[in-house]
Amino acid sequence: MPVSLRLPNDDDAPATASAWLERLCEQRQLDRRTAYQLTTCMVEAVNNAACYRDEPARGTIVARLYRGRALWVIQVIDSNSQPPVAAAETPPDPDQLGGRGGFIMAAWMDAVRYRRTGARNVVTLAKRVDIGIR
Repeated sequence: MPVSLRLPNDDDAPATASAWLERLCEQRQLDRRTAYQLTTCMVEAVNNAACYRDEPARGTIVARLYRGRALWVIQVIDSNSQPPVAAAETPPDPDQLGGRGGFIMAAWMDAVRYRRTGARNVVTLAKRVDIGIR
């Protein structure tokens, strides 16, 4: 059963999503590195939805977390008309102001997928985790 967060598609969405996932990682005693990577990648996906939202802003962003013993899957769903920034396997130009989120997601997650379902963008992030005492 997933745990979900629904938030307005606005500039506060990334910070709200970050605090939510940090609490969930702490409750499950994820190691700090894994928790940081999961949170950073989810925040990148939420930030992309918020930064590239349609104007005027439409709808909400939904974050879903599916927690297993060895795999966590996060979905970030928005109703923007354009797709989010794609994951990139090559490093961005160091002089470029943005565009690092896709590279970070590809580097830190075991899988990154994007699909368009109806009028929604769905970004799925998956990472193997080691639940245990820090």
